[in-house]
Amino acid sequence: MNRAGKRAAWAVAAALALAPGAARADAIDEFLLARDNFTAGEFAQAAVQRRRLVGVEPGRGPPARVEPARKYYAAALFSMGQRPQAEQVFEAILRDNPDAALAPSLFSPPLQSLFYDVRQRMLPVLNALRAARIEADEARRRRREAERAAQMALLRGLG
Repeated sequence: MNRAGKRAAWAVAAALALAPGAARADAIDEFLLARDNFTAGEFAQAAVQRRRLVGVEPGRGPPARVEPARKYYAAALFSMGQRPQAEQVFEAILRDNPDAALAPSLFSPPLQSLFYDVRQRMLPVLNALRAARIEADEARRRRREAERAAQMALLRGLG
């Protein structure tokens, strides 16, 4: 594997180790084994190991740990010629994080092209997810303001 690929693998390992609620030692060992298999071109074994680590289901752990591993899982699938499965993983990534991107220095141009094709196809869904998140954030803000106003009114009534 080239230097960029090795650098990416180490970056994902660091993200796993430093993420909130850092991964258990066995999960880190499994990640490192998957990384070694990926760099050795053993894509099938790396894909199996990464699927065990993160799967493709949304919300299976902290995004700082799951998203990078999912990207490498998709890369392994793509490298094995499993384009539809790689697309499914990219869809899961984008549903969890509509603003996700692939670093050009870490992933091949064909894989990036696939990722951006999936993103373009999902654009209406991603825009709806962004709008829903903005609306939920605004509702939380209004709720906090109402609670603060109620507390202030209560304190004024006591004073």
